[in-house]
This record gives sequence, structure tokens and C-alpha cells, in this order.
Amino acid sequence: MFPKTLRNGLLLLLTALALVACSSTGSKKAPPAVQVSNPQADRYVSIGNMLHRLKGDIMQFSVEVQNKANNTVKLQYKFKFFDADGFEVASQGRPWAPLVLHAKETTNVQAVAPDMSVKSAKLFIRE
Repeated sequence: MFPKTLRNGLLLLLTALALVACSSTGSKKAPPAVQVSNPQADRYVSIGNMLHRLKGDIMQFSVEVQNKANNTVKLQYKFKFFDADGFEVASQGRPWAPLVLHAKETTNVQAVAPDMSVKSAKLFIRE
């Protein structure tokens, strides 16, 4: 068997390694989901890159939205945030935000998670 001090040191080292292995590396997990609340909007709006990153302990989300139409489109969007178990976080959170896209315009809509428990997000778009 190991001497007590060596055993305690080994236990401390293994604990530290486990904590480092479990800490976030800033890598991307599942991308945020997008739900278009009005199916007709699908005809003139397309979703491009869906990015997210960990900044400190808080997730940030960015979704590219493109107007496929030849005229200006007025939409609204909002993000909903979810924890690791799929439960919504801050369900009374964000209101719908206006989004005006001119003909063939592409823009990014972004959001910062309300707290550290957020692991994923969904973007909702409506007219």
C-alpha cells in the first residue's frame, strides 16, 4: 500500500485532474435550434450559421438570418434558453424583438444567456 502522504497527494492529484477534465474548454456542443413560428415565413427567410460560445461562464448565441425575398420583411424574434436537462431558464425572460430585413439582406441575431445554467437555446421567428 502507499504511504499516507503519498496516497493523499495522489488523491489530490486525481481530484484536480478530474476537475480539469470536467471544466469547459469552450468547445461547441449542439447548435441552437431554430423554430419559425409562421410556416409561411419559411418561404422568404432562411437560417444560416448557428454559432455559440462560452465567454467566461456564460453562453453566447448568434444565428444568421437571411431575407430571400426581393422586398423588405418585418419579423420578430426571441431566444429561449434551456439548461442541461432541457428545462427552460428564465421563461418570463425576453420579449419579442423587431427584425427588419431589406431585400436579400443577411444579418445576425445574437443573445447572451441569462445565467450560467444555460446550455442551449432556441430561436423563434414570427411575422
